[in-house]
Amino acid sequence: MKTATTLAVVVGALLPAAALAQEGPISRSYTLTVRAADITAFEEAYLRHVDWHRQQNDSWTWTMWSSDTGDLGRYIVISGGHTWTDFDSPPVDEAADGADALARFGGYLTSVSSGLARIMADVSRPAADPVPMVHVIEYELKAGKEGDFLQVVGKFKEAADQASWPLHYLWVDMVSSGGGADYALVLQHESWASFAPQEMSPTAVLENAFGRQEAQSLLDMFTGTIETSSERVWTLRPDLTYTPGN
Repeated sequence: MKTATTLAVVVGALLPAAALAQEGPISRSYTLTVRAADITAFEEAYLRHVDWHRQQNDSWTWTMWSSDTGDLGRYIVISGGHTWTDFDSPPVDEAADGADALARFGGYLTSVSSGLARIMADVSRPAADPVPMVHVIEYELKAGKEGDFLQVVGKFKEAADQASWPLHYLWVDMVSSGGGADYALVLQHESWASFAPQEMSPTAVLENAFGRQEAQSLLDMFTGTIETSSERVWTLRPDLTYTPGN
């Protein structure tokens, strides 16, 4: 069973569909947990680390997200859109990067972890433009149920395309980091208003494509694959994001 945590699942949420195809759908990411009382001090210190990346002429983008639900003081910093070979020769020395981060804001952290994740482009429906918010649902699967899970995910993509369903999303294969999730669904949102129920529900999307009986069979199959699930909403933090040349 693959292991991962929430830290890597926002990997492609910032990238338009064309960027996913051109750059490769792998992300390196870090989850940072900060004491609530230290949030302001941490963010000020993190900005100095962003300046350090600028001084190193880092050619990778490092996008920051903060949690809008659950515990306060949870952040994810991500460099997405990579191929596997990119990680063999990153543009900035990883040991020096870690040392600067530790010196700048290590004292504010209660935990830190790293991870890798892969966008499943064949079953995803990414937004054409960057989005400011994502609703992430992580799934840990029951043993032996991965095939059923992927079958339903693929069938829903087929149904959603057929119905021109307006909601955009990414499926993410949680490659490695140390938690329990196997896959994650990243629902992409323009604002809180877009969290309102869609005119056509996911069930209706399936029924429209396959009929009520097969749709219910697919929903039952999906439910039967899930051991546990968890969810969280994340907000893009442009003020804490490093972009080359800026």
